[in-house]
Amino acid sequence: MKNTLKSAVAVSALMFTAACFDTEPEQAVAIGKDKVVADVPKPQIGAWGVDLSAIKESVRPGDDFYEYVNGVWLDTTEIPSDKAHFGPYSTLNDRVLDHVRNIVDELVPASYASGTVEQKITDYYHSYVNIEKLNELGVKPLQPRLREIKQMASVDDLSVLLGKYYIRSPLSFSPQRDTADPSRYYMEVYYFGFGLPDKEYYLSEDERFIEIRKVYLSYVEKMLGFVGEDQFEQKAREILALETEMAKIQWDRKDIFDSEKTYNPINFSDLALEYPNFNWTLLFEAAGYDKFDNLNIYQPSAIKGFIKLLNEQSIETWQAYLAYRLITSNYEFLSQEIYDAYFDFHGVKLAGGTTPPPRWKRGVENIYYSDALGDALGKIYVARHFPEYAKDQVSEMTENLRTVFGKQLESTDLIGDATRAEALKKLQTLEKSIGYPDQWRDHTSIQMKPDDLYSNTDALKQAYRKKNINRLKVGAYKDDTRLFPFAINAFFDPQGNRIMFPAGILQPPYFDPAADMAVNYGAIGSVIGHEIGHGYDRRGSRFDSAGVSRNWWSADDLEKFTARTNMLVEQYSKFEALPDQFINGELTVHENAADLIGLRMAYDAYHLALDGKEAPIIDGLTGDQRFFLAFAQSYKHKYRDENLHERLKTDSHAPAKFRVNGVVRNIPEWYVAFDVKEGDALYLPPEKRVSIW
Repeated sequence: MKNTLKSAVAVSALMFTAACFDTEPEQAVAIGKDKVVADVPKPQIGAWGVDLSAIKESVRPGDDFYEYVNGVWLDTTEIPSDKAHFGPYSTLNDRVLDHVRNIVDELVPASYASGTVEQKITDYYHSYVNIEKLNELGVKPLQPRLREIKQMASVDDLSVLLGKYYIRSPLSFSPQRDTADPSRYYMEVYYFGFGLPDKEYYLSEDERFIEIRKVYLSYVEKMLGFVGEDQFEQKAREILALETEMAKIQWDRKDIFDSEKTYNPINFSDLALEYPNFNWTLLFEAAGYDKFDNLNIYQPSAIKGFIKLLNEQSIETWQAYLAYRLITSNYEFLSQEIYDAYFDFHGVKLAGGTTPPPRWKRGVENIYYSDALGDALGKIYVARHFPEYAKDQVSEMTENLRTVFGKQLESTDLIGDATRAEALKKLQTLEKSIGYPDQWRDHTSIQMKPDDLYSNTDALKQAYRKKNINRLKVGAYKDDTRLFPFAINAFFDPQGNRIMFPAGILQPPYFDPAADMAVNYGAIGSVIGHEIGHGYDRRGSRFDSAGVSRNWWSADDLEKFTARTNMLVEQYSKFEALPDQFINGELTVHENAADLIGLRMAYDAYHLALDGKEAPIIDGLTGDQRFFLAFAQSYKHKYRDENLHERLKTDSHAPAKFRVNGVVRNIPEWYVAFDVKEGDALYLPPEKRVSIW
């Protein structure tokens, strides 16, 4: 095995160009049994889609498959100074940013009629990159709202400000689809978001967290100084003490992700009775919402605790807190020194970075993740960089995964006939969105100015709020869950029973129309399977084919399903990501289960696509070997220790290494492909391997 791979490495090198699919056409590619698309570029990585030069031959595949596939890359790659972590996501994000910047640069020199999409995009971009103007203004754009905060005299006044402005605080609210009836929206009130990433940062006596709190205190002082607060040192201590009390009532993350515990519907008429001593009417009216009947309280005990804090803490403390949260909610739309202070704490002290992203990158990202301007720019982007043949190929792969998963559901001994019928119905009605949304959103009501970034940003926020207000009135519609074309991500919408794959992620190393079939199934195929699998993990399995949250499992089936996922919890909890820092198996179980379901599904779909033929041997590698190599290489990633510390506390995904090693050791075909035997570090006896479906 090793000798074969050494010879393959010798004749293969990384050929990763900066283009998406818009390079010079060089060959034809088959996308199905009967379809051939001409004029597709050559593979962008190596000769057939995998970077064999990244393989570290000194590592046995069965001891550490992730290190074996990516070891040379891990040893020789430095994390860029402007990033807290680095991998394919970062590379693709930079590539998309370059493409979008080229589009914006073409637009910027010209002038456009008022109201056109070109005028709005260029005016926003002009206002964002004009740092001289922002430095001149300083905190002046915040002054009207700072005056309102200073004039606050009661908890009622506080409730108005929390509703009126986008000030980040733990008490938040927005219309969400009703989990009991996804055709309608209710107002969801939730409790999440402090100045530090998680409650443990406030409460832990670990030396690292004690030091972070000291640095955080200095950061709060500096931000209060920017907004002109007197006695800012004392007020910073009061804010930290207040946030510590807030953290004490926050739920644990595993409970926050529990759809049953967080579903607590209530009528508006009962809200003040169940959650008294707070003027809910003032809060929602200040935000522009008319009367509505239905709400959901995401974390009831935390909301009650927060209301208690609202009434117990002094108005002066709340004034300082709101001033602090106002500036940190708008740090990137103000002067350079304010942004630098924010990045020094969040980007350097917390995440371990050294250099902030250039301003043009941040400006472009703000445009393409804008709910309004993003669609206008997205139309141009996909026309240039996402050809229809790529969409067709991903669509066909998705249907192959649907087919094999259906067979898995039909044959599994995990569930009985009644549960099986519901599971198959859910799979058959699953919708898919690939590349870009079916309908582009209207941008005509948005007004942009070339020299007023704060006003432009506020206009975008208000447009989004108007859309939310309308949601409560008209309910859900088919394309309501947004598919941003630029996103380097993939999604499952449980209430729409829909999977979504933006154009951004449909690039190498995840997907390349010209790559070997095994590579595409191992990389993007496992991603597609992962998202389908989310419909059948611990959380997604609580939603039926119509997107309704209900138990469609028999008690016996659910018990067996839970037992299998508990085996994953046990496996992953033993992985040590940093010295004495282990993966939280409970926090990550949903994603780990989807990873396992997805890779199993992708492997079977690959063999379905072979249509009974033997996979060719390429560079001495079998089809199965190329499949698993592509899977592992799509996860190559490096983290700064600070960033990894935070992820272990807050992220529902395991670090990349364990998303590879934790999955392949449960797949029997991986053992055969790489001759993994008892005694190898990753070896699991057959009875210990988890097969969910």
